[in-house]
Amino acid sequence: MIAVTITQKPPSRLMLGSAQFGLNYGLANTTGQPSYETVREIIRIAHAGGVDIIDTAPFYGSAEEWIGRALRELGISATMRVETKIAAMPDGLRPAEAARLIEQSLTRSLKLLGLEQIPVCLFHRQENIEYADELLAVQARGLIEVPGVSLAHPEWAHRALKIPGLRAWQIPSSLLDRRYTHSGLTAAASTAGIVVFARSSFLQGLLLLNDETTPPYLRAVNPVRRQLREIGTRFGLPMEALAIRWILSRNDIRSVVVGMEALGQIEENVTLFAQDALPPEVIAAVTALEPNLPAFVVSPPDWAKAKAEFEASSAKTP
Repeated sequence: MIAVTITQKPPSRLMLGSAQFGLNYGLANTTGQPSYETVREIIRIAHAGGVDIIDTAPFYGSAEEWIGRALRELGISATMRVETKIAAMPDGLRPAEAARLIEQSLTRSLKLLGLEQIPVCLFHRQENIEYADELLAVQARGLIEVPGVSLAHPEWAHRALKIPGLRAWQIPSSLLDRRYTHSGLTAAASTAGIVVFARSSFLQGLLLLNDETTPPYLRAVNPVRRQLREIGTRFGLPMEALAIRWILSRNDIRSVVVGMEALGQIEENVTLFAQDALPPEVIAAVTALEPNLPAFVVSPPDWAKAKAEFEASSAKTP
């Protein structure tokens, strides 16, 4: 099997997210985990619409297994590239132990996906960049093409910039989360030859909810979201289009990871990604709006703690 590599051809602007394929995932997900048949059809429609890369991870339940099966059944294993991740590892491992765990995670992913090489392989846990040498050793053996890291906090991006071999980043970025783009981190990564993929463009659906359906512990977002909707209305753009095209207007972000669990979503997203970048006046209007939100609101990994603290505080209120 001869696959198209990342260096031969840049990936499509839409990267198909797969967390929903193996998990009941997403704040706005009301249908739960889709069936395998639905997953295969989503992948088929995406591929037919020009999408040539899927993001996945061992943590995403059955996602890797189902993706591998679908790619084989559809006959597109050589043209639909895959980005997966190294399962999270504890800190302070000896190099030999880190190398063993990386090998174990990668071997499992290669088997499930039915691939001989992973086009993009990221550390799922940003702290694991301390084992970059061990990941680069695997790259030298030809098992992965482009190594990198999935980042959650900008401080780790600064550290990742100092490791030349990590040539791919996945970062959270949205209308509300501008920590990487407006600090110059994505520009610095681009200058360093790092390909940047953005995720959480809808903040797990938080941007698409209304005030009433927003969880109480996240309702600080309501005023800002209303202002963004007003901008969208002024320029004739629904929130989905505003959110995606805002990110696609940047030349320091290559692709946007969008997860979906229903067939209608992939059809809408293929159409959306075919549109042009936002006009300068829209970009100016959005840029002028400073979200100024509590840090946890734009960080889904912190939501569980925020929810627990909110519920504990509410329980004490007479």
